[in-house]
Amino acid sequence: MDFQSRSNIEVALTLSDLRALYGALAFAFLNRSSEEAFHNRYGFYSENVQTVGWAICAALQEEGESA
Repeated sequence: MDFQSRSNIEVALTLSDLRALYGALAFAFLNRSSEEAFHNRYGFYSENVQTVGWAICAALQEEGESA
């Protein structure tokens, strides 16, 4: 099941927005003391943050190649 099949919400982000979001996710991921502490603080697992981070990197790279 992909994200689009679960939600009709779309958010348009600029490259600057993506970079800022990536920075926030990277900060949270890199500053975790444990998986349990991370989950308790944010309500989801660090592997989810890592996956979203990789997706943002891929989107930024794709945009850079098309520019």
